[in-house]
Amino acid sequence: MPTIFNEGGFRFMIYVHDHAPPHVHVVGHGGVVELLLSPLSLRGGIIMAKPTDIDDDATIAAARERGDQSLRQLRAVAARYLPGSDRVEIELTSGWSLQVPRSFSARLASASPADCAGVKVVDAGLGLHWAAIDEDWYVPAVVESLAIARAA
Repeated sequence: MPTIFNEGGFRFMIYVHDHAPPHVHVVGHGGVVELLLSPLSLRGGIIMAKPTDIDDDATIAAARERGDQSLRQLRAVAARYLPGSDRVEIELTSGWSLQVPRSFSARLASASPADCAGVKVVDAGLGLHWAAIDEDWYVPAVVESLAIARAA
């Protein structure tokens, strides 16, 4: 996932194969949120407030609920390239796993098997990254894309 910029301990990034609407992922200080670009607003994730900004039990309860929701998102716990089937296997926090054909991504399809094997889980399981080919997948979008393709 290409990083747009870093500011104040926050990493602002985009994912190439991400879902609509247009947005930027912001990671830092123990939180993850999506910054929607049109209209400009925040969606999901964990509140990234300083402890001094939290002044009542209701705010703390709301922050915990958003944190719990964020942890229930589709996240990867492991990923590996399977050369025998020419697929990327993603193990999810839900206990499920899925296999994605390498052809899902043009960049991955044209990469060497050794480069495909270099997949790493990043950003608390929200992303997969292949450093050698500068390829990034946003895990929830990959799962959503596969579910939509299967339903069609």
